[in-house]
Amino acid sequence: MLRRIWRWLVRRVLRWWRLLMKSSPASEVAAVASPLSDSEYEQKFMQLLEGLYHGWQAPQVEQFLAKLLGLAAVGAWVAWLRRFGAKVLNSAVPNRELGRRLLRLSEVARELEPWTELAVVARDIGSGLLVGVEIAPETPIGPASPLPQTAAELFEHGMERLRVSDDEGALAALDRVVQLEPENYRAWINRGNALANLGRLPEALASYDRAVALKANSHTAWTNRGDVLFDMGKRREAIASWDKALAIQPEDFETWYNRGLALAGSNHWEEAIASWDKAIELKADDPEAWFNRGLALGNLSRWSEALASWDKTLEVKPDFQPAWVNRGVALQKLGRYTEAIEANNMAIALSGSNDNQGTGTVGTVGTVVSDIPPSPPTPPTLPTPSPPFNQGMDAWEVGDFEGAIVYFQEALALEPDSLDALYGQAVALSELARYEPAITFYNRALAIQPDLAYAWNGLGNALKELLRYEPALAAYNQAIALETSFLQAWLNRGAVLRDLGMYEEALASYSQAATIDPNFADVWYGQGVVLNDLARYGEALSAFDKALAIKPQFADALQGRAASISYMEAAARTASDQKIT
Repeated sequence: MLRRIWRWLVRRVLRWWRLLMKSSPASEVAAVASPLSDSEYEQKFMQLLEGLYHGWQAPQVEQFLAKLLGLAAVGAWVAWLRRFGAKVLNSAVPNRELGRRLLRLSEVARELEPWTELAVVARDIGSGLLVGVEIAPETPIGPASPLPQTAAELFEHGMERLRVSDDEGALAALDRVVQLEPENYRAWINRGNALANLGRLPEALASYDRAVALKANSHTAWTNRGDVLFDMGKRREAIASWDKALAIQPEDFETWYNRGLALAGSNHWEEAIASWDKAIELKADDPEAWFNRGLALGNLSRWSEALASWDKTLEVKPDFQPAWVNRGVALQKLGRYTEAIEANNMAIALSGSNDNQGTGTVGTVGTVVSDIPPSPPTPPTLPTPSPPFNQGMDAWEVGDFEGAIVYFQEALALEPDSLDALYGQAVALSELARYEPAITFYNRALAIQPDLAYAWNGLGNALKELLRYEPALAAYNQAIALETSFLQAWLNRGAVLRDLGMYEEALASYSQAATIDPNFADVWYGQGVVLNDLARYGEALSAFDKALAIKPQFADALQGRAASISYMEAAARTASDQKIT
């Protein structure tokens, strides 16, 4: 990453050193999904064990584990299972059935990457629960029993299969139901749920369409239809479907919440805020609703309101680290820097405290008739921004240095010793002529990596701007010692030597720069300026001519050349006057 910043600096260093010679929105906030709670881990894991109990084989287990991976990382599941194991193993009465199911999971999952570690943990917990119990040899469990025959039985079987996330089994049963009873709208809805869980979204949409054609006032059908449309990238149609659902049942927190996410994903911030306001009316203690409302307000630069929203998030969930990060951004925007630092410090303190934090999604979708929850399709979420450091670089490249500073500060709140962010912050501050804090960040970067030549050069530039010529010279010397072919450092060294009145040494520095790149007009321009200082006007004229041969419209070189001619003419007049007298 540092190389990219260096390229920015190279593009602008010429403006920097010429000044020395003469005198010397994306979205600003980040959405981060909240982790699963231990109870949510347990609920999903028990669905897996229930499926094994009912005869799941390796393909079904692998499919379900893939869904678990969409909720949290493998390491997070393993960490949770260890905590869960400690709890159940300490129970006064061992749960023997749980032990048997865990051993069955271990048998199946040990061959499935990347779940081998989870299989080992499951085996250890299961064995611990069955200590003193004779374990019979494993008897392969056959597939589920044949499907029942009547529509009512098939429907109930489909519901049971959905309950344990056997979506293929559910689909087989519900396909038979709609063949036998094509007017059964509930079967069409739940068939759509199974298809959505399997990722067969166009077929799921067709199933929901059939359901709403049969029963136009089905809140569930319209809601789930909207969910699938969103997953298909059809946000406008999804919102229209959710609007139908809300017209039927306006007290639906989840749909108002998801509607806000879809609107925010299309940058319709005002409408998204209105949706989240409705959601909060229904559930005032939901931290994600308050958090995402703050994101929308931040994207509208309504920082005071965004801050208030994030404060509400933290009232409900004080350890919600993303809210502390974005609270710091808002406080910076409001000029409340001391409080911003405190918020960033809190974010830093929390950043390592959630070792089991996965990639859980915000919000839930996929309501099922008869209160049987399927595994939801991918829920609508706010667009995921690039990491703060990358956003800072993007802002830097378009000249938004204030924005870059905010992003780099956010990156440092997450990783205080990030060399990239420290260096980027120093460069952005320098661009805004905030040289004292820039020096602080350069020094912090160099404390981490002392051999960073570009940071020494940048430090020298900041010191030079503050007229601290001798420490600036020392910084340039350090940059050159680390990278002898560092052209800009040689040029900057020449400039500061000139400021110190050390003209011969300055000339030597520019001459060295010319050996590195003789086709770079600025090295000859620098030589010309110092040669004029030394009253070597003919040589200065020659140096300016070389610069102009490379860059004919080089205004500074043209002025320097004119000055050399003027000095030569004045010198000639002085000599002539002396002869006359």
